[in-house]
Amino acid sequence: MVGVASGAVYQLLNTFFVARLGAAPTAAVVLMTPVMLSCTVVAQVFGVGVSSVAARCLGRGDARSASQVASASLLVGFAVSTCIALVAMALIPVGLSALLGAGPDVIGYMIEYAVPALLGQAAMSFCIISGFVVRLEGRNRLSMATQLVGFGCNALFDVVLIWILGLGVVGAGLGTLISQLAAAGVYLWSFQRRRATLAVGLVVPRWRAWVPALLTGAPTGLGLVLSNAVLAEILRASVTLSVEVASSVGIGLRVYTVACQLAVGFVLGAQGLLGYWIGKRAAGKTRSVIAWLVAYAFAVSCLISLAMSLFPAEISSVFSPAGSPNPRLGEVLRILALSVPGIGLVQVAITVFQSAGRLALTYILVLMRSGIFVPILFLLRGPGSSAPDIAWNLAANDITAGLFGALSIGASLLFVRWFIRSRLMVASDAES
Repeated sequence: MVGVASGAVYQLLNTFFVARLGAAPTAAVVLMTPVMLSCTVVAQVFGVGVSSVAARCLGRGDARSASQVASASLLVGFAVSTCIALVAMALIPVGLSALLGAGPDVIGYMIEYAVPALLGQAAMSFCIISGFVVRLEGRNRLSMATQLVGFGCNALFDVVLIWILGLGVVGAGLGTLISQLAAAGVYLWSFQRRRATLAVGLVVPRWRAWVPALLTGAPTGLGLVLSNAVLAEILRASVTLSVEVASSVGIGLRVYTVACQLAVGFVLGAQGLLGYWIGKRAAGKTRSVIAWLVAYAFAVSCLISLAMSLFPAEISSVFSPAGSPNPRLGEVLRILALSVPGIGLVQVAITVFQSAGRLALTYILVLMRSGIFVPILFLLRGPGSSAPDIAWNLAANDITAGLFGALSIGASLLFVRWFIRSRLMVASDAES
């Protein structure tokens, strides 16, 4: 769970420190969120794909094929993510910042923040895929320890670089870069010890061994791309109102993202276990895992939603330069809290279908999860004239997705039962 939520937590940590610098620097960091997350989309795609494909290989007792898939996915995913980061670095000064809605008082901060932060996102992509691999092997403590090392380094260097040395947003970006390089070093050290089930980096990846992982993780990639597009549209609509509104909406969305990832992090982390039992065609174990995932996701998401509803003033004061509550941000958090439970349920359904290799059904749920209704609401009723109005558009989308997710849970249980009983699993990957 810690590993899955790490990306959003790093973004939130930077926002916490930058918020003390004023509205314009905060808006710059917030408006960069879609770009930052886009750099890790490929990593999430390959990470989720490795969890499903390699787990099914291990379930059949084929550790070498699993190692081939993991090694190839790690190399290709990191290379592509790095290329995306470099392209984004080149485009920010020549028009991408304006396209994201940044005004003249914000663009300069975005350019300063972009270079080190995007390089840090490339390193984070390596860590994300590596985290999926080690969790698949059951080395959850290593994954958690590595993420805590990165988080601790980020917090430490943010204090030193932003406050003590006075580097501002540049310091926030450098903190991200240094922390991710430290975390990547831990993973590289682990892979070289040769004490794991998967020989990651120690075998020559078979050509096209990464394709099964790419195909399996593609729905996740589509969902992240659409989510980033919706996020960019929400932020662009908010910045047209004022920099203060954009700052409140952006911080609220970052808190909401972390809340959702904490609610579904265990679900995503258990995808390898679910794929393993599906690979062994163990109907009872598969149903038990799904039941536990439903119970966990719903219980944790309800607790998080309750905390956001009861303590919006306390949460908003954490991101206030003066340490006082921000009523606008508090109202945004209270609205978004309503939809956290729905996100937990729909993610369980997505995980079940994806682990089973049923991609068509996964795509349907991903489209609902990714905010596909937000642009429609913008067209029908407009984005609104305040931060709460804008937040209601996203909340309405995610509540609707949650209702479909609740219905899909029952359908997914029936699907898995039929799937194992009829033995019709024909995976669209190299294992077939």
